[in-house]
Amino acid sequence: MSQLHFFNPTQTTLDLDIPKRGNPNFKNKYLSGTTKPIRIPIAHISKVQTYIKALENNQLFITNQEVQKINIRELVLNPKRFQYKLIHGASGSTGSLREVKQWDDNLAGLILVWLDPDDGKTYVINGHNRVTLALNLGIELLWVKYINASNAIEARAIGALANIADDKGNAIDAGKFFRDMGYSSDNLPKNIDLTKTVCSQGLALARLCDELFMQVVNGDISTAIAVAIGENLPDRDLQLDLWELLKSRKNVKADLVCELCQVVTNAKKSHADNSVTLFDLGSFMASNAIYLAELQAYIKQRLSRDRRLFRTVAKSRNAESLSRANNHIDRDKSAQIADESDYILRLFDELKAYKNSVTQLLNEFADRLGNGENCNDDCYIAVCEYLTSVTLRDLAA
Repeated sequence: MSQLHFFNPTQTTLDLDIPKRGNPNFKNKYLSGTTKPIRIPIAHISKVQTYIKALENNQLFITNQEVQKINIRELVLNPKRFQYKLIHGASGSTGSLREVKQWDDNLAGLILVWLDPDDGKTYVINGHNRVTLALNLGIELLWVKYINASNAIEARAIGALANIADDKGNAIDAGKFFRDMGYSSDNLPKNIDLTKTVCSQGLALARLCDELFMQVVNGDISTAIAVAIGENLPDRDLQLDLWELLKSRKNVKADLVCELCQVVTNAKKSHADNSVTLFDLGSFMASNAIYLAELQAYIKQRLSRDRRLFRTVAKSRNAESLSRANNHIDRDKSAQIADESDYILRLFDELKAYKNSVTQLLNEFADRLGNGENCNDDCYIAVCEYLTSVTLRDLAA
């Protein structure tokens, strides 16, 4: 690989694969020595011409990370190459700003762009919606920030991570990007917040088996259900089997899927401990597994609701007003119930995975539920009464 030097004060260079034969020792004009002509192969002429044109337009002297205002006509939209979102139009716009009728520089922010050294063009990396809006409104100048990337793949990754960091796009977009890049919670760039919804859900979707992920992309599985499976069932062989068993059921909710995944995982571990090499998900589900998960989801939902309700009542500023209207609010009692609900919820979530009196209660009510008895409330009361009366010593026994 040889370097072609250009006669200008900044001494820019262009890397070209030029055969050594017939190429003299080239010296910079502004350095010692003399300059000599060089023969450029026909295959490189187009690349050199494009480079020189960009040089004349002063596009190649941009400092890394520089912010500047440029004419919108200099920006090139190529969403298939740089847009990380799966759904977009020819311009890369998702239509999120279609109702905006007036441009505001203060709200527009910076458009991330990248200068491709191969063709000298400035490509939009992050901000396709805003550029499309500016074009529609006749805006001529935009504030942009040039990113430092060695190639188009790296530029696209920077744009994608910027979107995810801002909680933009959706979980499916983020999931596909994480899968393509091989990212997980263990090797995710440190500037990405795992608590952001798009990021956390995207990582869950990235853990799905290929077939299940494509069903999410095609809309055959809701994002909420898919996230529940990805977060709670790491075994990819079981993920698709579980969905095949679930999709025939009506009104399946994400909290039920979460609990069912945990039931299946715990059962598989138990089988492994007993030296059973083959875990038959179908026969396991034919038992009381689905009813056990339904009861666990119901109990957690009730406990969470009670905790929120009584904590809100205990802190309510309207409690005294309600008391004057003969609606007595016992703040202390409400706070106590909220604390009890929180305690029971945490204890229940810990104990349900192991063989103990709580799981025995759950299995008994799961059998009753499987026989058609409506016993969710009875199970909730029985579990709460047991956990509020039992001592930690009894639980450890």
